[in-house]
Amino acid sequence: MRRALLAATALLSLAATAQTALAASDTPEAPYVDDRSSADAVVRSLYSAINRHEFARAWGYYGDTKPAKDFDTFVKGYDGTDTVEVKTGPISDEGAAGSIYYNIP
Repeated sequence: MRRALLAATALLSLAATAQTALAASDTPEAPYVDDRSSADAVVRSLYSAINRHEFARAWGYYGDTKPAKDFDTFVKGYDGTDTVEVKTGPISDEGAAGSIYYNIP
């Protein structure tokens, strides 16, 4: 009888663990994108990092000109953000003094 009780307890415990694992996998993970081949690809990569809550990677896409005073402020700006979606329009560029500037609507 005791063995049957232990077996039933173990079975219920495993069933609960499997159900938790299934529930966690119901939500698909956002795809990892790190493509720096074009201006719009960098924008998609930035938002891939944000979707995956990889804020250090997202912060790094900004180079020297950061969007917030520090990293913690940047991360707090995404509090409550579950997912983001980005769509870009036609890209234009212009050059000046050895630099190229891209406009991505």
